[in-house]
Amino acid sequence: MPQPAFAQVSKFSTAQQQAQVETRELIDFDEAEIRPGTVSGTLVLVVNGTKPASMRVSLEPLVYVRQPEYWGIEVAGYLPEINLPAIVPYSVSIPLEGIRGTKGVEVIGATRSKLLSFDNEDTDESQQLKINRDLWNQQNLSNYRYTLTNSCFCIPEARGPVVIEVRKGKMTSITNAETNQPVNPELFQEYDTIPKLFDLIGDAIAQQVASLTVQYNPTLGYPTQINIDFNSQIADEEVFLTIENLQKVN
Repeated sequence: MPQPAFAQVSKFSTAQQQAQVETRELIDFDEAEIRPGTVSGTLVLVVNGTKPASMRVSLEPLVYVRQPEYWGIEVAGYLPEINLPAIVPYSVSIPLEGIRGTKGVEVIGATRSKLLSFDNEDTDESQQLKINRDLWNQQNLSNYRYTLTNSCFCIPEARGPVVIEVRKGKMTSITNAETNQPVNPELFQEYDTIPKLFDLIGDAIAQQVASLTVQYNPTLGYPTQINIDFNSQIADEEVFLTIENLQKVN
């Protein structure tokens, strides 16, 4: 008799048994906050607390027929049959795309819940800029290099890609990424350090440009993509910068 069918049933039964050894329960949290995501315009819910060492914690949105004022998100803990008694901290997060209430979200724990409203002052580009600039400053990097490409409507020499090297916080060389030949530094003087790129973003926010899209490196905080349309009524004045291959140098 053929055996594969029996083997598949046996494997499925084992998977069912493994799934049944975890028990689900709501657990409490200490802190919950909405933060800007690494991509401009996105939001992330971050929840912190303590849990048994063996417990797996997950943020699980409720399901609604229509959008509520505050979208409920449960803090669920999954405990295996064999539990370690030690208590350890946890931190979990979830992107809020598609699970936003009209006013905010409600974090639901075992004995408490918390309403978090979408406050424009806390979630706009300025807040995102501040968070990522602070993250970059924490790295304390003054010697580094990166590759920059400017996809602008400008002369080819000003587009790159170029390798920009910075020492003691100041640009020391700019070379063509393909030929290693020096490039006129005046063509990139607005973009020749990471702090200047942050300033560029800040100026765009202050000027209330027609369109601004920024992506940040989630680990180091520096911008990896900056797209600016200064005036929607004027053509060919946009800025499209790509920053990549950032490396610390000695």
